[in-house]
Amino acid sequence: MATLSRGAHGKALEYYRRAAGHGDVLARLKADELLVRGTGTLQEAQAALADIERLAAMGLIDAIVVVGDLARTGVAGLVPADERAALASYLLAADKGSRTATLRAGEILISGLPANLDPARGVSMMLSVVEAGDASAYLALGDALLKAGSGNPSGAISPVEAFEKAGAGGISTAYLRLGDIYRDGAGVPVDGNRAAQYYMKAAGLDSPGDGTDGQ
Repeated sequence: MATLSRGAHGKALEYYRRAAGHGDVLARLKADELLVRGTGTLQEAQAALADIERLAAMGLIDAIVVVGDLARTGVAGLVPADERAALASYLLAADKGSRTATLRAGEILISGLPANLDPARGVSMMLSVVEAGDASAYLALGDALLKAGSGNPSGAISPVEAFEKAGAGGISTAYLRLGDIYRDGAGVPVDGNRAAQYYMKAAGLDSPGDGTDGQ
């Protein structure tokens, strides 16, 4: 793994290291993740990965989520892609109260690899997060259901319903998804007029906001 151009990542790494030097464990974790994902040399990345694993073993929820993220995507030369391992980490962090982990575990259970599927459980987990009206979680749920297609569990909330709730919560991306659904006939009859209405709704929102991260 060669050292990548530092740029903005290098500035972030410098900031996180300074904060970590003052005892900020989350900043230490952020610095470690940047190094593992290519900001550092191979030696730095290996040391950072070991530190992430230590923090996770100590029970730091954010570190457990990062372990899951690294396993889900894989990192060449360091971490093999392993969705099952990622799911195990997410479920552990979800049990400890992580909203992020709950969403990511739900996504895998709904639309991941066949060996990891348990759509009903995944929907239940994601709905447990969105019951408080979390619009970004509805967006994540809709995306997972849309990806699963005909694999949706019987009686579960539909992608259209999830995106409607996300859109009503102020996320314009959800209306774009709905426009695409009706334009392409993804599980619904093709309806160009309805698609256009959703695209117009998306354009009329003041604050699109489509992030799903956070605890």
